[in-house]
Amino acid sequence: FRIDQYSTWTADHQRLYEELLIRLTASAGLPLSWVDNLEFDAFISHFLPHAKPVSRKTLTRRILPNVIQQV
Repeated sequence: FRIDQYSTWTADHQRLYEELLIRLTASAGLPLSWVDNLEFDAFISHFLPHAKPVSRKTLTRRILPNVIQQV
């Protein structure tokens, strides 16, 4: 069973996904490395199959600085 409600995954979807992911990571006090966990990857692949994977390195170098600039 796969949920394909976002069969047309856009750059805006990806941007929002990344922003919410870093906000969840910070608010829950999770280590940045949790996005590299194989079970997390399987979860995202199942429920958001069109989302591009995000690594700890991407969170740190690109996403976090962008979100901080918005604040």
